[in-house]
Amino acid sequence: MATVNEILNKILVYLGRPTEDSLGLSDILVILYGRIDYYRTLLGTSNRNWLVNRIILTVDNSTDEYSISARAGDFARPILVETHDESLQNFEKRPIDIVGVQTSSLIYPHIVNPSNFSTSTYYKHNARAFAFWGFETSDIKCRVIPQPVQVADYQIWYEPGKVFDPDIVDSPQLMPEFHDMLAVHSAWLLLPNCRWYSPKDYQGSNPLELEQMNMQKRSQQTEYLAAELARLNALFDSYRRSNKHERASKRQPFNSYRHRGLGRRY
Repeated sequence: MATVNEILNKILVYLGRPTEDSLGLSDILVILYGRIDYYRTLLGTSNRNWLVNRIILTVDNSTDEYSISARAGDFARPILVETHDESLQNFEKRPIDIVGVQTSSLIYPHIVNPSNFSTSTYYKHNARAFAFWGFETSDIKCRVIPQPVQVADYQIWYEPGKVFDPDIVDSPQLMPEFHDMLAVHSAWLLLPNCRWYSPKDYQGSNPLELEQMNMQKRSQQTEYLAAELARLNALFDSYRRSNKHERASKRQPFNSYRHRGLGRRY
């Protein structure tokens, strides 16, 4: 099964590698998370996530160490930590560095000790970095650097490390062959936000010419992604419809022999 990094890389490839300032990691993860939910709903699977998941961690000024509340074995690797505030409609999220516990004092020597770091109490998201440890146990912890000054929320995107056994009412979970479809569909939805030619990279260029170049590139990617999405959706539709039938024999994985015209495997 592909890792989330491989899926994220596929999305960027399908998009033609847009500029980083036009498409952030948080934007990609939100769309990918939604597409996984969408296809799980179509297949009738239960509420679980097998590629990327997220939790909200609430911190306060009492400590700088917190336990990660996830199912045992589910939290394998942090992908992104960002500021989070549901009370503000137009809240602008900020990514937070992820560092190792052993190296945190080397990277942030002047702020690891809260007594050596003065911060404003008016801005509650004062974290500069998160350090995680305990992955080999069921008690995963993280350290907020520097210690929080007041109550604040942070959203942690992570890669699950265990695919749990299906419930009795579950249909089969998404197969690894769905990764291309997830990447293509996610890229299709992210396309309107993308830019490939930025004034920062092409200094002295006419902004109108750059915008025309972006529009031309977007049109090319749209045509390409539309064809790929139509092809993969046709395969998925066939897989989904057959999944409603009574299963009297072993299930053929999506995009396998019967979809490739290679004959039936006995």
